[in-house]
Amino acid sequence: MIGTLSPSILWSMKRSVRLAEAPPRCTVHLAERSVYAGGLFRLRLMPEAPFAFRPGDCVGVYGPVGNLSRPYSLSGGTGDAALELLIRRIPGGRVSDWLYGLPVGARVEISPPFGWFHPGEAANPEQVWFATGSGAAPFLSALRSGGVRPLQARWGVRFAEDLEGIEWPFERYVSRGVSSEGRGGRVTADFDEILTGPGVHYYLCGLDAMIEEISSHLAVRGVGEDRIHRECFFQSQAR
Repeated sequence: MIGTLSPSILWSMKRSVRLAEAPPRCTVHLAERSVYAGGLFRLRLMPEAPFAFRPGDCVGVYGPVGNLSRPYSLSGGTGDAALELLIRRIPGGRVSDWLYGLPVGARVEISPPFGWFHPGEAANPEQVWFATGSGAAPFLSALRSGGVRPLQARWGVRFAEDLEGIEWPFERYVSRGVSSEGRGGRVTADFDEILTGPGVHYYLCGLDAMIEEISSHLAVRGVGEDRIHRECFFQSQAR
């Protein structure tokens, strides 16, 4: 659905979706919003019709004007009544700011699900996960859908408060301050602790700098491209 580029190229591009024609729109209603420190917030959306997806899928969320939309990964379980999105608020963002301020009960239009980044699926039973910020969304969906649990999983956030209220039963890293719920530093620390093996697949989601650093480390340790799965949500300012 996104041109003819392969996922190995797409991961490093600005997160966007280019479609040959507009997809059908699905109507949902905002049922609940939870706000966390550091700019993360969670929406629970009630669909008007059954909505099937795979853990790791995204939806395009339409803004208040015209065909403007942004892709967000679903973070809830496939069996949940409500759809869930974990979003980072972008100050001045034409969609994230609008979603942040929506009242409960508001009507929202989304696209059908799509994507190529699917952690937790049984085809790759040995997995290691890395996420930063809202890049935890596809992994949360996999966990809540009863998929394969990873051998290791690291999630990095900027503020300790981002961890509150979000179930993440694995290693957590806090780059700005440390609490009893998280380790200080970044998910890229302590490379020697990362498990490797001929059947292990690695799933990386979030900031491009993290993805590049982990990918380079894995390549040095002999991990082939076919076992590294990436989805870039945000680009660092260096790009």
